[in-house]
Amino acid sequence: MSRHALVVGASSGIGAAVAQTLLRSGWRVTVAARRLDALAELAERLGPACVPAAVDVTDAESVDRLARSIRNGPELNALVNCAGHDLGGRTPFHRSEIDDALSVLHTNAAGLLRLTHAMLPALAEADPADVVNVGSVNGVRAAAGLAAYSASKFAVHGFTAALREECSEIGVRVTEVLPGMTRTDFAATRWRGDQAKAAAYYDSYPALLDPADVANAVRFALEQPPGVCLSEITILPFPTRDSRP
Repeated sequence: MSRHALVVGASSGIGAAVAQTLLRSGWRVTVAARRLDALAELAERLGPACVPAAVDVTDAESVDRLARSIRNGPELNALVNCAGHDLGGRTPFHRSEIDDALSVLHTNAAGLLRLTHAMLPALAEADPADVVNVGSVNGVRAAAGLAAYSASKFAVHGFTAALREECSEIGVRVTEVLPGMTRTDFAATRWRGDQAKAAAYYDSYPALLDPADVANAVRFALEQPPGVCLSEITILPFPTRDSRP
């Protein structure tokens, strides 16, 4: 029987790439996010082993509904947390909107904790069982203009490290994947849909990761032998010969 993964934040970007990569490796994948229409399109494209489910990680009732649905379905072997944003980011904190900053923390940190807490009982009954949190290099290296985002990812980094120690007692491996700059819809969301500004921002970098690069790291962690836990995987973009000036 194929293993079952829940990928949260799967409507686009890294989450969608993780879902696609795991499906190609024979997994059954439940894709979850707020945008059910985008998930339905993704599931139609990826086939019957991909099942969409709506969730807002900042809403307790929404998370509880998803947890009940998961408990009533196939055994859950992996939770992959990809949900996150940086609304209003790349702005000095004293010039930012506090509601934007708090929204970043509520989704990226508190939402991840809420969702993980709800899914751990199901994972504790599975064998094998994994949690993979997609953090960021900004969770270990803060950057100006990213005060709220860095705070949220530092929280994810510390939470993941502690959870890894705790979950060894219940047979659940815990991995953090820490990507560098990755080209997704992330920047457009940061600037409230300004695609031109997002494209110019990404084009200013000499090298970028693709979401598939991060997804391959997630798959690699999940497919390790039972006695191996990859604690952290840091992935940085590297200029190819063709892209160098």
